[in-house]
Amino acid sequence: MLQTMRFTRFLAVLAFALSATLSAQNLSNISVDQLSDAQIQQMIARGKAQGLNEADAEAMATSMGLSPEEAAKFKERAAKLTPKAPLQEEEGKSLKKAEPKNVRLAQPKEVTDSSDVFGMEFFQRADFKPYTQGNEVVQAPANYLIGPGDELTVTVYGTALVSKTLKVDARGFIEFSGLWRLNVSGMTFAQAEEAILKRLASNFNLASNQAHLTLNFARSISVNVAGEVQKPGTYTLPATNSAFNFIAAAGGPTEFGSMRRVRVVRGGKTVQTLDLYSYLTQPGTATLIYTQDGDHLVVEPVGPRSKVEGAVRRPMMYEVVAGESVQNLISYAGGFTEDANTVTVQLIRPSGGQRSLVDVPVANAARIEVQSGDRLKVA
Repeated sequence: MLQTMRFTRFLAVLAFALSATLSAQNLSNISVDQLSDAQIQQMIARGKAQGLNEADAEAMATSMGLSPEEAAKFKERAAKLTPKAPLQEEEGKSLKKAEPKNVRLAQPKEVTDSSDVFGMEFFQRADFKPYTQGNEVVQAPANYLIGPGDELTVTVYGTALVSKTLKVDARGFIEFSGLWRLNVSGMTFAQAEEAILKRLASNFNLASNQAHLTLNFARSISVNVAGEVQKPGTYTLPATNSAFNFIAAAGGPTEFGSMRRVRVVRGGKTVQTLDLYSYLTQPGTATLIYTQDGDHLVVEPVGPRSKVEGAVRRPMMYEVVAGESVQNLISYAGGFTEDANTVTVQLIRPSGGQRSLVDVPVANAARIEVQSGDRLKVA
């Protein structure tokens, strides 16, 4: 049956190809032996470009007097000139006989596009620009770390009017008009301001005057960015750049890098751990972490991830840390859309090689801890 269908289609192609290429109305006088390979290839190309149903094919081949002998010759030469495509199945064999029995097909491994992971897009956009000039930021954050090379300006105004620029020397000291010296290296900006105000109280009546401290110029520091980061290396930038800025300058975490665990290593010891989600979800309230010259920022391997799907504003994959709840996932996903089911959400949880479906009341979402591999669906 299959051979008959294939030969019928072949006759259709041949009949049209011969008639179109050789302008022949009667195929009874055609001698395939007299055709060149180039002519046959041209016929094949033109014939395949046309669609004929099987009934029209037989009628056309017969009416035009195509000899079965010549058709066989054409088919043989065409087969030699046409590359053979791999067969999907052998003719005459039953597909049922080839099917394995009692075989459990493995589920395809889910491939996660890094752009589907929350936070990755921020770093991949490559439009983030760190501070590159030491005087770009005048008012330093409270937790900015002061070090040699910084320039501070102390202004006293009221009954007195004084403005002094104090440069932190190589040993970390500032000197105020030859009256006193103070070591401020390693202090946060807030700590240095408090210490300086105490010293100024011995020179000025702060009851009738106000004092203000600003960062006039920020020194440059070199920070080593390592681990699962796109462009590991040493980056030299003004110290007003936070640890987040240094990670961004290095291209952010790789597909296998953590967004939640970036260690700040100083003197061989981890002094702080940076959570990039705090910057991305709470940009106005997140506590910035500042580094010192010679610090290392180490991006750890990625932790457990959970996917949020359905009626949320930002359905994506999210990295989770121990102790986080279903409510945290909903918050990371931007909350519910207007048409969401805000009464119950579904948690699909892997268990013993299978998956279980758990209905979670939204009222209890903060008490249900997220586990590795969980998938949250909002109807």
